[in-house]
Amino acid sequence: MNTLASWGEQLARGLLHEPLPRRWAHVQGVAARARSLAPVLGADADLLEAAAWLHDIGYAPSLATTGLHQLDGARYLRDAQHADALLCRLVAHHSCAIIEAGERGLADVLGTGAPPAVLTPQKVPGLAGVTQLAAGGGKSMALRSDGTLLVWGLEGYGLRGDGIARSTPLPVPTPVTPVPGVTKIALSGSTVLVRAPKVTMPNVVGELRASAVGQLQALGLSVQVSTVPDPDRICDNVGFVESQTPPAGTAVAPGGHVAIRVYGPAQGGCF
Repeated sequence: MNTLASWGEQLARGLLHEPLPRRWAHVQGVAARARSLAPVLGADADLLEAAAWLHDIGYAPSLATTGLHQLDGARYLRDAQHADALLCRLVAHHSCAIIEAGERGLADVLGTGAPPAVLTPQKVPGLAGVTQLAAGGGKSMALRSDGTLLVWGLEGYGLRGDGIARSTPLPVPTPVTPVPGVTKIALSGSTVLVRAPKVTMPNVVGELRASAVGQLQALGLSVQVSTVPDPDRICDNVGFVESQTPPAGTAVAPGGHVAIRVYGPAQGGCF
């Protein structure tokens, strides 16, 4: 059958079968597992199986140039075989390639695995008002004067900070999960770092509502106020803070949300 997977099998066989028989045996097992997923992959099944056949061709002695087999295999597919761009990306980024690339100093070279490298300066859109930039490990970050954080590049390891795992590159600067009060940004390998001042939650229990809210708002905190009936039915307690969240001494980011509960009149009135 003339499919992408059958072409990948023949290409991988020619590159791995004789020089690296154990690697070839491994590839056959991976391809078989990929083929078993065909019922749930639909139109993408052929592409995935082809990537399974080809994922380790960068180990072939004739292709190994950088020592990063994912990159060497993807480059061969792109430059010598003119293979599908997505297939090249799948080969380039399998098995957390970006981690090994970082260890070998090849993270920036790895790129997307398929498109030609950008060899001349290019304008990055959407950076108006930027005061700081950081780059490394195939990703970039910017901080705007209004505190907005922007990221773009390789999306592994939660680049956007929203808890969603992604593997495709983020092509343009995109706002991330807000981090209040950021003053400095940095990138190192797969780690994104931001520095923000902290506020220590004061003890406002027993304070009058107006006084407690004023203290917290003066620290740049957003305050949610709820009312709890006075269990002792003593009118003198009404209007005073019964409890607070988080407790006193807790570090809170500027602009963070805190809550207080204030005594209100009990049902049936006060004594």
